Amino acid sequence: MFKQSVKTSPGPAQTCVAARLFGTPSAAAETFIKDITGYSAKPVPGTDHIEPWNRIYYRDYELLHSLLHGKSLACLTKTFHNAILKRFDYLPVTEVWMELPGLFNFLTTHVSPATIEAFVGPSLTEVIDLNFVRNFWEFDGWYPAWRKTLLSSGHQLGFTSGISY
Repeated sequence: MFKQSVKTSPGPAQTCVAARLFGTPSAAAETFIKDITGYSAKPVPGTDHIEPWNRIYYRDYELLHSLLHGKSLACLTKTFHNAILKRFDYLPVTEVWMELPGLFNFLTTHVSPATIEAFVGPSLTEVIDLNFVRNFWEFDGWYPAWRKTLLSSGHQLGFTSGISY
C-alpha cells in the first residue's frame, strides 16, 4: 500500500468537500477525480491522456515541495519560532515547575496559531477572524459526525488510484 501511495489520489474526498462544504459546482469539483496521474513528475502509466495543466496533485506537490525546503523552509521555521515565542510570553512561566491543562489544549491554543501565522501570516488569526483557531478545532471535532452523515447520504469519501489490483 505505502509503495503505491504516490499513485493515489484523494479526489473523491476533495470533490465531496469542495462541493458540499464550499459550494463548488459538481463539474468543477470533479476535476479532482479526473486527475489519476499521481504525485510524481512522471505520470502513472496509462494516464497520458490527461493534460499536464490538469495534473492537480503533482502541481500541488511541487508547490509544497518548493516552499518546504531550503531558504523557504528556513524562513518558515524562523517565522514559526518568533510566533511561538510571542505566545510563550503570555504563559505564567517561572523558575518553579508549572502544569498546563493538557498537551492537546497547549497545542490548540499556542502551537496551532503559531503554525497558521508561519504559513499565512498573522492576518487570518489576528485581523480577519479572531476565533479562527477555536472554530477550526471545533470543526475538527465535528468531522467524524459530518463524515458519517455524508456517507449515509450516498457520498463516498476515500482514495482512488490509477492502479489495477
